[in-house]
Amino acid sequence: MDDNDTLGDDAVHLVERALSRQAIERRKRTMQKRQLVGFGGLLLAGLLASQAASASDIDVQVLKPSGTMFVESFPANVAVELEIDARNSQGNCVNSNVQRIVVSATPLPDGDNLEIHNSGTGSAGLSGCPDSYTFDWTVAAPGSYGLLISLRSGSTTEAFDFEPFEFDLFEVIDVEYPAPPAVANAYFNQEYKGTNGRFRGCVISKIAEAHAKDSAYGPKGGPYDEEAIHGDVDTYVLSGQCRP
Repeated sequence: MDDNDTLGDDAVHLVERALSRQAIERRKRTMQKRQLVGFGGLLLAGLLASQAASASDIDVQVLKPSGTMFVESFPANVAVELEIDARNSQGNCVNSNVQRIVVSATPLPDGDNLEIHNSGTGSAGLSGCPDSYTFDWTVAAPGSYGLLISLRSGSTTEAFDFEPFEFDLFEVIDVEYPAPPAVANAYFNQEYKGTNGRFRGCVISKIAEAHAKDSAYGPKGGPYDEEAIHGDVDTYVLSGQCRP
C-alpha cells in the first residue's frame, strides 16, 4: 500500500465518521420531534411539560455510563446510574412523588427503539433530593445508543402544591470494545511497568499505526485480537524498534 492509498483510506474514514455523526444528529432531532407529538408537547433534553412547574424544578443526570464506555465482550451488562432532583415551585423536594421511571434505548442512527427498563407503577423508591437510581442494561452490540429517560409522577399532592408532571431526557451513550492502542497500553502497564514514557509512546504509536493502516487486529469497531496485540507489543519492545 503506497502513501496515496493510505491518505485515501484516511479520508474515507474521516468522511464516514462525519456522515455517521450527521446521521446521529438527524436521528436525535427526529426522536425529539416524535416525542413532542407523542407526548402532546413534551420538551426533551431536560425541559418540563407541566403547567405548575418550570424547567428548573426537575434535574436528571446520567452519572454512568458517561460518554464512551469500553467493555471486554458483548452482550455486556452495563450499570446505569441516574441522579434525580425533583422540586415543586416552592423548592420543596418531591422525589417521593415520582411513580414511574421508564428508559428506552435506540441504536443510532437508525435502530429500533427498545425499552430497557421500567420501574413499574407505584413509588420509584426515591426520597431525598438529589437521589440516585440505578438499574442494569444488557447491551447487545457495540455502537452509539440514544437513551430516552422518562419520569412520571403520581396524582396531585396538596402537601407539595404541584400538579402531575411528565419529564423526558435524551442522552447519547457509546459502548465499544477497547481500541487496540488502549489494549496495548493496558498490557504495557502490566508487563513493562517502570519504563519511560517515550518508550511506551513509541510502542503504542506502532500499534495504532498497524490498526489504522491495515486493520491488523480486526475490523474497525471490534472485536479485536488481543493476543495479537500483546504479541506485537512484545515484538516492538524486544526487537529494538523502540528504545527505552
